[in-house]
Amino acid sequence: MLRSGRTAREAHRIPCDGHCSGTRNFKACKNPKIRFDILKRLFAIIDKPEAVFRVAVRLDVAKIAASVDVEGMALMYLIERIDDFAREKQTHALLIGDLDSESAVNRAVAGLSQYRASGTKYEYGRNIENVIDTVHFSRSHHSRLLQLADAYLWLQQLMHRTDPLAELRKDLVEFVRQETDIGWPHKYWPGE
Repeated sequence: MLRSGRTAREAHRIPCDGHCSGTRNFKACKNPKIRFDILKRLFAIIDKPEAVFRVAVRLDVAKIAASVDVEGMALMYLIERIDDFAREKQTHALLIGDLDSESAVNRAVAGLSQYRASGTKYEYGRNIENVIDTVHFSRSHHSRLLQLADAYLWLQQLMHRTDPLAELRKDLVEFVRQETDIGWPHKYWPGE
């Protein structure tokens, strides 16, 4: 969740006129120093606790039965975590998603509607009271919030890769680990 994307972007002087996300910056910008600088600035915005709140879930798919709908489970856990976060902050949350697949849109809208009406599933299911309305969607190139979320997700995937990284990506991971607090612990399910 971002309180003021425009203010944060302007404060950090990020030179993105169009789409500004992690993978896009690596592909579109030919100058490695500029790419690195843009991503460092994006991650500095994400690192600001007064401007950006991060809510994430991580599932170990290898430990989940093949019959389980993993994407549906991830959405449910994400909605639970966002609801918990909003409750702790004594506020409400509105979900915004990247409009890239009609089936994902329908699934998210139906899932949130079901969870708001009858609670989430499984033994520790709960009522969803602080996530309001429905899931709203936009194409990421129209939304700085979604672009920031894309950059964050890209970074998390980069940080958890086990294959060797290119030099620029290694430098970026090192910067994030030494200069930010972005790599905070996630709820990891199922546990050991």
